[in-house]
Amino acid sequence: MNIAESVSRGCFPFKAKGKKRVARAEDYLPTKNGNAPLQYEVFQHVWEAVDTEIQILRSDLNSKMFEDLLVFVGDGHRRVQRQGSVREIPAAALITGVNTPDHGVMFSNLAVMLRERVTPLVATLRSKDCTSVKALLSKLLAQLLSQPELASLDDEDDSSTATSSLCSMATLVKHYESFSKNVQSPRKSPTKKRRMTSDCATAPPVTIILEDTESFSAAILQDFVVTCSNYLDRLPLVLVLGIATSVTAVHRLLPTAVSSLLCMEKFQAPPSTQYLTLLIDKILMTNKFPFKLGPKVFQLLLDMFLCHHFSVINFISAFQYCMMEHYTHNPLSQFCCPTEMIAQVVKQLTNDDVHRLQRLPSVMRHIEKLPAKDLVNVLQNEESFKKLVQSLLEQNSTVQRRSTAILQLLHALTSHLPTRPLGKQIRELYSMCLESDIEDTEGFEKAFELLGLTARDELTGLVTECTSHMTDTDDPVLKDVCKKLSRFIHRLDHLEEEQVQETPDVSVEQEDLKLQRTDLRSLQKKLQELGKKKKMTPYEIVRQELLSYVTEIVSTYLLKTESVVLYEILYYDDLTTVRHHLNAAPRSAIHLGLSHPAHYLQCECCAVGDNGISHTMPDVCIAYKLHLECGQLINLYDWLQAFASILTSENQENKKKASKPDRVLQARFIQAVSELQFLGFIKPTKRKTDHVARLTWGGC
Repeated sequence: MNIAESVSRGCFPFKAKGKKRVARAEDYLPTKNGNAPLQYEVFQHVWEAVDTEIQILRSDLNSKMFEDLLVFVGDGHRRVQRQGSVREIPAAALITGVNTPDHGVMFSNLAVMLRERVTPLVATLRSKDCTSVKALLSKLLAQLLSQPELASLDDEDDSSTATSSLCSMATLVKHYESFSKNVQSPRKSPTKKRRMTSDCATAPPVTIILEDTESFSAAILQDFVVTCSNYLDRLPLVLVLGIATSVTAVHRLLPTAVSSLLCMEKFQAPPSTQYLTLLIDKILMTNKFPFKLGPKVFQLLLDMFLCHHFSVINFISAFQYCMMEHYTHNPLSQFCCPTEMIAQVVKQLTNDDVHRLQRLPSVMRHIEKLPAKDLVNVLQNEESFKKLVQSLLEQNSTVQRRSTAILQLLHALTSHLPTRPLGKQIRELYSMCLESDIEDTEGFEKAFELLGLTARDELTGLVTECTSHMTDTDDPVLKDVCKKLSRFIHRLDHLEEEQVQETPDVSVEQEDLKLQRTDLRSLQKKLQELGKKKKMTPYEIVRQELLSYVTEIVSTYLLKTESVVLYEILYYDDLTTVRHHLNAAPRSAIHLGLSHPAHYLQCECCAVGDNGISHTMPDVCIAYKLHLECGQLINLYDWLQAFASILTSENQENKKKASKPDRVLQARFIQAVSELQFLGFIKPTKRKTDHVARLTWGGC
């Protein structure tokens, strides 16, 4: 918003009163729940393990790209010199993707690796900090010279000051000359050992990372590239250009004369969808971590990722929020713990916990299936019930491991089918399995119809791929599945040993079909029956048995969420709470806050009806409710009179002065109107000089 077009200009600072309050976890735990400390301890243990796994996955995913970048930065200048280019700057065009919230972590990790293994002279620049060439140089030198005070300089500073005069490339040249002498001198060699190449150790390059190249001003970027090119004979500069879309963005920003000064090489960061798939496979589908997302919440987080931000960091933050919400508000969440903590947690079971566990629907269904003798013992003996709970929690890891293995088997069989009836990515199949029994879905039926038409070589390759996922398992059930699949592979490879299935002669029925008079539906049914009685080839027999076996193991081990015992403890599926906190509705929240300030302020004097206005309300709330009564154009003078009449209605002496509000009321009114303009409810208009235009209509 242009300040010149604002209704008013002003700055209203308020100093904080009192000491700064330090947030503690104990202040936010439910006081009525006696298990809150234990739940918080379990949450910390689980989240630390999850966070460690996430860091490992991130480093492994970007390791190949980072290694290539480090080699390019260390060898960039020698490569350019071999090509005979003197004024070309080595530039790495790093295609990062549109998931901009994830870029900060990626570039920070890259900068750390560059400092440790290539050169200590690394600077990271962002477009928001580089509004001019001077600001860019100040940020650059502040990082390379380790002088933070240089970063505070801006265009309004006096250029004649000594500090401001330091913001030039000449200063960087002097610093680099002294730095290179210290590096080459054996007496002043750094105590910290760095894994550098021989050339980099003698002449380490100066690496400049531009995180969001597309957001930089074209004029600033052009001047900077030309300046760097002029200093290449004295500074071994290397640029790392972070690009969200494609390399053509650089050519759109820079003219040909400037872009020709860059010797660019393209580097592609792994897409965020690949990172998300890896995260779901290693975090949500594994048996390492007991906490899982329910079908509704998982689908919501997946939709938010695919349709809104494409940010894995936002997905991880949402996952962490779901975990905190689960461990904070579920009174039995302490049982959602790692295997090594199960015995310790079960020992601390109280009578209330026992009653809560016995009332869980999944536990009730499991107990009802027990023999009569065991059923009475479990319900009447508390120690027996504790042993049952401990056994169920320990079995959950095995159930989850088998479920994941069968899920991967089913995905390997169906992911290459036409039309992808069970999805192309494993996350789609995982979402279906969480929500319902997969064998009862239409997609499963369609997938196995297509598998029934698969050729021999293709089916053999698919089954071989399935067995490769189960070779390293120690689970006896999965070993048995792997053995049976291997037998099917052997049978497919030796079909000549299979016997042809004998079928009765259907020639008589075919003759009857010719003579009978029937309708179309009856004819279709009889033709289908004749097709089933047709002689089957050895391959068709083996294929049918294989698909029947896969259907059997899928229905046995691949269970939906509600079929898992203790799923109420292990899965979080409160869709309403997650959507309320993560799917923000700013317009509704602003309307509620301005119309009913008592809802947020917890103030009884501000509690009025929907159409009521009280003088105790904040000024912006009064102005907002008055503007709801107006049409498309609002007369500022009439608005001021109504505002003043409400604020002076309680003071009988000031009623006569309502026609001419004092300066304090005018200032308060102008401030309230400016806040409404900032929120986007009104704007100045040229149709009438003393009017403003309303931008919203009706309620929310």
